[in-house]
Amino acid sequence: MMTLLRKGILLLLCLSLRGVERFESSGFCAEISRTGTLKTISYGGSVLLKNFRVTGSCDLPPDRRKGSSLLVPSGKDAKVTVKQQKDTMLVSLETTLGTESIPDAASSFAHLRLSPESMEFSIRVITKKELRTRYRLFYCRANLDLKQIAGRGMLTVGRNGERFLQLIPENEAVTKNCSGKLLAFSLNADQSLFLESLENSWFSLEDGRKWGRFVGMVEMAHSPHLSETPVSYPPGSVFQWRFRVSMRKENDGVSDRRH
Repeated sequence: MMTLLRKGILLLLCLSLRGVERFESSGFCAEISRTGTLKTISYGGSVLLKNFRVTGSCDLPPDRRKGSSLLVPSGKDAKVTVKQQKDTMLVSLETTLGTESIPDAASSFAHLRLSPESMEFSIRVITKKELRTRYRLFYCRANLDLKQIAGRGMLTVGRNGERFLQLIPENEAVTKNCSGKLLAFSLNADQSLFLESLENSWFSLEDGRKWGRFVGMVEMAHSPHLSETPVSYPPGSVFQWRFRVSMRKENDGVSDRRH
C-alpha cells in the first residue's frame, strides 16, 4: 500500500517539477502539460495530434460585442492528476473556460484513460454564466499533421450511419463530408487512425490548406444543434460527451492510396 502511495506521490511530483507528464508505451504515447493540454499524442514514434485541449466558442451578448468569442482555458487554475495502473494511465484535467469579456464562463472536467491500444476521453463542462450559441458551445481541438493523411483515404460515418469514403487530395483542401460521429484516416497500408463516438460526440476536420496552411484541425465536440437564432443556456447547464481514439488495421474500411 505504501509503495503504491509513494509511486502516486512521485508521479505528481514529477509533473509539478517538469511541467510535463509522459505516458509511454509500445503503441500510443502522450505528453501532458500541467496547464491541461496534451502537447502531443503519438503512436509508434510518429506524432499524430498536437495541442489537444478542451475549449469552446459562444455568441457574445449584444452589450459585449467587442473581443474574442473563443472560450479558452485559463491555464492558471488548471488541476492535473495522473494515476498509473500497470500499462494504463488515468488522467484528470480540470480548468476554467472563458473569454475576455466573460472570464469565468464555465468549468471543464476531462477524464482520460490512456493505454497502448487506445485513448478514451470523457468530457464534462458546466456553464457558470449564461452562454449563447447557434451551433455548439464546447469541444476539444487538436492539430493534425496533414502530411500523414494527404493523398490517403478518409472514412466518415454520418448521424444515421451513412458512410462516405474519399481520398484526401495531396495538393488541395478537402472540403466535403468532413464531419460525423466517426472519422478515420488511413496512415499507411497497414494502419488507420479512428476517432469514434462513445456517447454524444461529433467530429470534424478543418483542412488549413484553404487558408494556405498545411495543417489540419480536428474537432471533437458534443453533438451540435444548428439554430438560425442564438440559443441561451443558463448557468448550471451541463454538456457531456465521450469518445475514443484508436489505431486499427487497414482492412477496417479505410482505403490507402496504393490500393
